[in-house]
Amino acid sequence: MFYQYSHLGNSEYFCKVHVKDHGFLAHLHRSLECVIVLSGTQTVNIGKEKYVLNPNDAIMIFPDQPHSLEDMPNEHIALIFSPDIISAYYSSLNGAIPITPCFTVPSALLEQLKLLEEHSSVIKKKALLYALCDLLDEHTQYVKKEIGETNLLANIFDFVENNFHLDCSLERVSRTLGYSSSYISRYFKAFTDMTYISFVNQYRIDKACYMLVNTNKTILECSLDCGYSSLRNFSRNFKTHVGITPKEYRESRKRMSV
Repeated sequence: MFYQYSHLGNSEYFCKVHVKDHGFLAHLHRSLECVIVLSGTQTVNIGKEKYVLNPNDAIMIFPDQPHSLEDMPNEHIALIFSPDIISAYYSSLNGAIPITPCFTVPSALLEQLKLLEEHSSVIKKKALLYALCDLLDEHTQYVKKEIGETNLLANIFDFVENNFHLDCSLERVSRTLGYSSSYISRYFKAFTDMTYISFVNQYRIDKACYMLVNTNKTILECSLDCGYSSLRNFSRNFKTHVGITPKEYRESRKRMSV
């Protein structure tokens, strides 16, 4: 399952996604995100830090923290919500973030979280989300977040999200955002520990993985929809990132769903 975030920190924003055998490329957003593993193992990257989660383990990702979930066999839920929903907790931190964002969720609480839906009452959402924040608070200390140009990073991510199927070159994003290409290149590498071109390639391949599994489009159509003008170039890049060909990936995922 491929999911993306377009929310803007709406004061009542809440979203729950149930994900199986799928990760997500580096991104950030203005809401908090709590990832809870139900089965298998999930590796979560926050900035340059790597965390490995096992069943019942959770991790809390704070607003504007670049993060990614690696594509690996597991089942997890992700709760994405506005800081305003847990304002008493979030405002008390004064911009600080947890040193250790991982904690374990008791089985009784996890069962309630599985039943939590977007249409659930605000009271229920607040109660369960505050319970998660309390667990985190019991197991960590906090440190002031380093100030950075996260708005620019968010704008770069937005550009790729909206233009991955078109010209997504470093020159075009730089021109669009009003910076030199050398500055964008250095800035993106410093904040994400990867090059802009590598990110675009991985983003396109991740989109292609979703299309191959969830649509009936041909491999050529998937490659064109993901910004590749050459099927050969697409297949080569796909195998570099995934390890197998697009056809083998589609067939293997179909077998897993049977």
